[in-house]
Amino acid sequence: MIWIALAGGCGAVARYGTNALLTRKGASPHGWATWVINVLGSFLLGALIGWLSSLGGDTGLRLLLGAGFLGGYTTFSTACVETAQLLRSGNPGKALLLSASMLAASVLATAGGLALGAAG
Repeated sequence: MIWIALAGGCGAVARYGTNALLTRKGASPHGWATWVINVLGSFLLGALIGWLSSLGGDTGLRLLLGAGFLGGYTTFSTACVETAQLLRSGNPGKALLLSASMLAASVLATAGGLALGAAG
């Protein structure tokens, strides 16, 4: 269990670094860095699960990298806060676009990752 928690901490640090890189000097409008992080994390989780399934599955590795690292890397709570901030600032259209597109892109990325991982 401690390894999963440590992997989650590493995932959170990776998320922070990715967010800092994407938002450096205003390169990403409000909320889009979280969008990229969540879609990328969904793709990586799909690829991991697809790959492990093709090998017969490894529950320990799935927990360590999937629940731990990628669970710490992706962030539903930040997406919710950013959506609420957009709503409060009078941008319901952008809030809806950001939320709906993140959900759709994450599901598609997961499916793509599963297919790629299973083929690898």
